[in-house]
Amino acid sequence: MICSISGEPVKDPVLSPKSGRIFERALIESYIAQNGVDPIAVPETPLSADELISIKTDEPVVPPRAPALTSVPSLLSALQNEWDALALETFSLRQQLKQTRQELSTALYYHDASVRVVARLIKERDEARESLAQLSASIGSSVPDASRNGSASTSASGSGSQAPAKTLKDLENELTSSAEEKIVLPDTVFEAIAHKRQELVATRRQRKIGLDWTSLNDVSKFGLVKKATKQFFPNAHQLVIDPTSKFLLSGGGASKAGVFSTQNPSTDNALFTGNIGIITASGWISDSVFALGSKTNLIELFRVSRLSNSNNLSVVPLSTINLTDIDSSKQYAVTAIKSHPVSSLFVTISSFIHAFNGCSFWAVHDVSDPENPKTISHGTTTKQHEAYYTSMDIHPDGNLLALGTSTGSIKIFSLESGEKVASLELPNPYVSFGADVLALAFAENGYWLGASYRKVGVHPDETKMQQEGSDIENKIFIWDLRKLKVTHMLNVSVGLIHSLKFDLSSQFIAAVGSNSVVVAGYVKPKKAWTTDPSVVSDFPNLTDGALFRYNDNYAGVAWGEKASSLYTINPKGSISTFAPQN
Repeated sequence: MICSISGEPVKDPVLSPKSGRIFERALIESYIAQNGVDPIAVPETPLSADELISIKTDEPVVPPRAPALTSVPSLLSALQNEWDALALETFSLRQQLKQTRQELSTALYYHDASVRVVARLIKERDEARESLAQLSASIGSSVPDASRNGSASTSASGSGSQAPAKTLKDLENELTSSAEEKIVLPDTVFEAIAHKRQELVATRRQRKIGLDWTSLNDVSKFGLVKKATKQFFPNAHQLVIDPTSKFLLSGGGASKAGVFSTQNPSTDNALFTGNIGIITASGWISDSVFALGSKTNLIELFRVSRLSNSNNLSVVPLSTINLTDIDSSKQYAVTAIKSHPVSSLFVTISSFIHAFNGCSFWAVHDVSDPENPKTISHGTTTKQHEAYYTSMDIHPDGNLLALGTSTGSIKIFSLESGEKVASLELPNPYVSFGADVLALAFAENGYWLGASYRKVGVHPDETKMQQEGSDIENKIFIWDLRKLKVTHMLNVSVGLIHSLKFDLSSQFIAAVGSNSVVVAGYVKPKKAWTTDPSVVSDFPNLTDGALFRYNDNYAGVAWGEKASSLYTINPKGSISTFAPQN
C-alpha cells in the first residue's frame, strides 16, 4: 500500500472516506491540522482526523529496503542527487514567482488605470445626460421661433449668413463643464470671506521678515532639545499649533487627545478622552477653541484655558456636530479639519474608504457660537467609482480651498464665488502613476502650494524611475499658483510623507514621514531650494539637500514662532522639540 502524499509504502495506513485514497496516518493528520480538507478530493472537501478509517493488515507493513542503498557511498550519492533536484526545483520556482509578480503588477496597473478612465467617462456621460434632460423642455420650445425668425431675416436680406448650429456633442461638452460641483454659502459668508481676504492681502504685503527671524544657517544647526519619553496615546495622526504658537494639539486611537504647551510639552499638558470615539482629525478654530473629528463622523468642540489657582491647563467640552445626517448609508470618518481666517468658520472632509474605492464630502461649519455650531454648507457625496478627497488646505487669505483627490489631481475652489478655479494634474512622468494626494500645504506668500503623493498603482518603468531618483513618494511638489504648474520638486527622502508645513516666512518647508523629519530652505538669490545641486556649495553642512534631518518615524509636524523651533509627534504620541544648537 502506497501513501497518496509521500508515494512511499505506509506503516500505519488509513483510508479517507472522501477521496477513497490511502495515506500514512502521521502525514494526513498533519495535513488536516493545517488545512482541514482532503488533499486529493476535487473539489476541496472538509475532512477531520476522526473521519479517517484505519486499515488492518494480517502482519505489520514493513517498507522494503531499496536495493541500491546498502552502503554509505550509495546513501551519500542518493542524498546528493536529492539535494541537486531540490536546488533546481527551488531555482525554477523562484524564476516563476518573479515572472508572475511582474505580470501581476503590470496587469494591476493597467486594470487600475482602466477603471479610473471608465469611471471618469461614466461620470461625464451621466452629468451631460442629466443636464440635457433638464434643459430639453426649455430649449425645445424656442427652436421653432428661432427657425421662423432666421427664415424671415434671410428672405428680407436676400443672402443672409447663419452661424453653424451646435451639435449634440458641443452641447454635452458645455453642459458637462457647467455641471462641476460648486461651493454654495450664504451671501453674508461670501461677503465676510471677501472682506477678510482684502484685509489679509494688505497685511501680508506690509509684513517684513525681521532680523530676529530664524535664518537658513540657524535651521542647519537644529538639533533635538526636548523629547517626551512618555507616549501619550497610540496612533497619533497629526500635530497642529494654535494661532498664538502657545499650544499644540493632537489626537489618536482609544478616543484620546491632548493639548500641550510649546514651552514644555512633557509636563505642561492636558490629556483627555473625547465622547465621540476614535480620533481621526484635529484642528484649531481660534486661539482657545479647537475641534476633534472621529471615526464615527462626529465633531466635538472644546475650549482650553489655564486655571487661575494652579496655572494648569483645563479642557472643557462645548458641543458636538453630527455629520451622519448628510449621508447615513456608509460609515464615514472625519479625515481633515482646517480653520478659516474668518475665525467663525472651519472646513472638514469626511471619507469612507474601502479597498481602492471610496466616497467623501466636504462641509463648512459656522461656530460664531461654539456651544451652538451650525453646518452651513456641504458638498454632494462622491460615488464609489469616482475620485474621493484625501487631503485639504485653505489659502492664508481665505479665498481658496484646495482639495486633494485619490486620482492625484488637486481641485481648487474660490470661496468668494464658490466656483472651481483650477485643477492641478501631475506632470510627466508622474501622471502615469496611480497616486493620491497625501498632504497639502499653502505657503504664506500666497502663490506656493506644497503637495505630497502616495502611489496606489504600479508604473510600467517603476524600477528604472527608482534608480533615477524619480520615486513619487520621496518628493515634495511645489506648485506655483500663478503659473498653475510644478516649479520645484524637492527630493527629501523621508519615505511616505505624512505631513507638510511652510513657516510664516515661506522660506522653510518641513516634511515628516516614516523615516525622518526634514527641513528644506529656499535660497531667494538663486531662486532654488537647498535640495537643488546649484546651492549645495553655499551650505557645506547639507545632508542630502536638507538643512536639517533627524531620523525617526513621525506622523505630524508644526513650526514654532518665527521658525525658531520645530515640533514633531510620532505615531505613539511622543512629542519632540528641535531648535538651533551651538
